[in-house]
Amino acid sequence: MKKVLIPFIFIACLIVLTCCSNDESEIELTGEYIEATTWDAELTGSAYPNHTPISSHFVMQFLSKESGKCIPAYGDDSYEGSFRYHITKDMITFNGAIVGNWTVVERAKTRMILRAFLPNEFKLVLTRM
Repeated sequence: MKKVLIPFIFIACLIVLTCCSNDESEIELTGEYIEATTWDAELTGSAYPNHTPISSHFVMQFLSKESGKCIPAYGDDSYEGSFRYHITKDMITFNGAIVGNWTVVERAKTRMILRAFLPNEFKLVLTRM
């Protein structure tokens, strides 16, 4: 009897596990997805050429499918002003208050990690607010 029940229990567990949704599943990154959203932004990296550590904390608002603004927050006014952006697959190109070609390293519904080399490596962690 146990030999018959074990396969049924195993199959039932597999069905239950595959039916559960993951809220942090990967999303398709498009202008439509991030339009009219606000993100907490943490930028880390090092200055060129002396590799002095840089760390900034601000808010990014994506106002449309191609533009947004950086808002000083948390006592840090390093990044303030408007920016334009363009998304191509896993690359976001910024021009304005934040600049450069940023590769999307990780993306989910509430969190994205971007990386750029300007020329040193920078990391931008965006958490949806």
